[in-house]
Amino acid sequence: MCALAVVVAAGLQPKAAQSQPEPPRPTFRTAVDLVSVSAVVKDRHGRLVRDLSADDFIIVDNGVRRRIVDFTAGSSAAVTLAILVDESGSMRVDAGAVTARRVVDEFLAVLAESGARRDEIALFGFDTRVRELQPFTSDLARVRGSLDELKPFGSTSIYDAIADTARLVAARGWVRRALVVVTDGMDNRSRLSLEEVSGFASAIDVPVYVVQVGSPSDVARIANESRDPRAASATLEDLARWTGGERIAVGATDLDARLAAARIVSDVRYQYLLAFESAPEPGWRPLEVRTRDEQLNVRARSAYMAGEQRPE
Repeated sequence: MCALAVVVAAGLQPKAAQSQPEPPRPTFRTAVDLVSVSAVVKDRHGRLVRDLSADDFIIVDNGVRRRIVDFTAGSSAAVTLAILVDESGSMRVDAGAVTARRVVDEFLAVLAESGARRDEIALFGFDTRVRELQPFTSDLARVRGSLDELKPFGSTSIYDAIADTARLVAARGWVRRALVVVTDGMDNRSRLSLEEVSGFASAIDVPVYVVQVGSPSDVARIANESRDPRAASATLEDLARWTGGERIAVGATDLDARLAAARIVSDVRYQYLLAFESAPEPGWRPLEVRTRDEQLNVRARSAYMAGEQRPE
């Protein structure tokens, strides 16, 4: 974990009954000495684990055990999702743009069926720049209506787009949140390296989920062709993992898109939120989050930046 952090520094649940009250959105106080971490816990069969307490978690900061000072369990709650859709020219190949739209449609359907009334979602498109197609809203119909504005054309700056959009997600506050990137995975114009973006997104605790569209052979080919020479052997899968997210390959079927959307929404809705006191020394810090039960798998960011003000 420490070595990974040094490398990074370099460079459906059924709809809840109407009578059940909405769990309050947790917030952590603004302070330079408090670090928030969102974590998803699954068992060895890939099933979400929702009944853990603070005492079940262990946080290790650069080899030093940290005490958990704030904790919110992984109970169903409203989510904040930014969906960033690749609208570069390469998405016209093999109906990539059609599949991407299908993925967004399935996210909206899953949110409508499983959602808390305060879910919020925003839609962005990108090629060499990011376009805000629909600001954060709880009106899913407005998001669906903005899909018509996606027009594949131009080159791709996926790493830059992820960094720019992650900032907007972070500004929503310490809520159950994530950035979902729908792309074929090709990048050819970014200024930032993949590792730089991974480090930035990890530092502000925004899990990045990469939904990679295309056939299995295309996904593998693009991953190899677009490997960033500045990022050694890093991939979009690495970026997702370092930030506490996941990469999911999606084919052309409705079922593929549906399963990906349901999986991601469920993960975010049942995130655990933890906070601990930051190390006093400023700088990049490798971070490990695990549970006392070694059979459980925890996904959380792999590092943080000490000594920086964090938004509430």
